[in-house]
Amino acid sequence: GHVESVASGSGVTNLHNYLLQQVPADEASALNLQPAANGFEVYQRALAGNKLAQEALGLSARALGQALGNLANCFDPSAIILSGSMTRSGEGWWQSLREGYLEQAMDLVSQVPLVEGQLGGKAPLLGAVAFNAKRLGA
Repeated sequence: GHVESVASGSGVTNLHNYLLQQVPADEASALNLQPAANGFEVYQRALAGNKLAQEALGLSARALGQALGNLANCFDPSAIILSGSMTRSGEGWWQSLREGYLEQAMDLVSQVPLVEGQLGGKAPLLGAVAFNAKRLGA
């Protein structure tokens, strides 16, 4: 598939709910495990100590890190800047992301910094403006 299927808010929700289906019904009932409605709910549960939600966030971040490591091997970037709601999922998420990255990154790109973008929701629009300005020679 593609990375977004596990590394986005809807992806981590689907992953959480898939993992929940693997838990025996009596155990899920005893632990009061319920399907999650969205990524923010998975994040809140993880913060509250819910192991299933923590696992879903960790697996999601690790998969994204692995994909980024493979891409870095191909493109040799000087930095990888991430934005979006998942980047605000806490230090555990970032740690899993870094671990996944290092699993796939070759030595030459293993020290490339993985950083959170500072433009928030404006990043896609500003990127499009910059791209078109360059195309138009501005």
